[in-house]
Amino acid sequence: MRNEDAMSYYLAKKYYQLMCPALVPAKQPELPLTSLQDLFQVYQTASAPPHGGQNSLADVLFGSALSNQALASSAASHHLASLSIGNPLDFLYSPGICIHFPGVKNFASSQWLADRGYASGIYGRIFQDHKASSRCNNPLQQMTTNHFDVLTDQDVQNGLQQFISAQTPSSLAVAPLSDPNLVLAH
Repeated sequence: MRNEDAMSYYLAKKYYQLMCPALVPAKQPELPLTSLQDLFQVYQTASAPPHGGQNSLADVLFGSALSNQALASSAASHHLASLSIGNPLDFLYSPGICIHFPGVKNFASSQWLADRGYASGIYGRIFQDHKASSRCNNPLQQMTTNHFDVLTDQDVQNGLQQFISAQTPSSLAVAPLSDPNLVLAH
């Protein structure tokens, strides 16, 4: 793992252990966080954003160099649409919003593919958490404070309905091609 990712991995690992004490049984070795290790391994398969499109789940799972974006393109050529939705202010993907010290990396763009436009069948979309800055007062315990907002956000629900109805998910903004420069006032 690259040094720059090690701090983010460490914080994510500590968060999961805090939220699920069974991962750290008393007087026994910590249980491995294989899925978290896999997530960070996938992130390292590309160096250019949007990481969600340039990274390769197929590389980690099957040794294939096919990027997520290429997989979505292949699916689109068979009339199978893809929709990825992210929150650029998600504390889990952008811990640097709340934790201000060297080594904490934001990887918000790993949530989405590169959007190919209206009726393309490949949609990389985002929604905004307008309350993020007011929620950032105990970062380690609140890393998922807004992570699950994707499940209840009205724009996301409308976008999913549009997507399921074979429409372009226009209720959601097109995702940026790069990681947003996130700076919030505290």
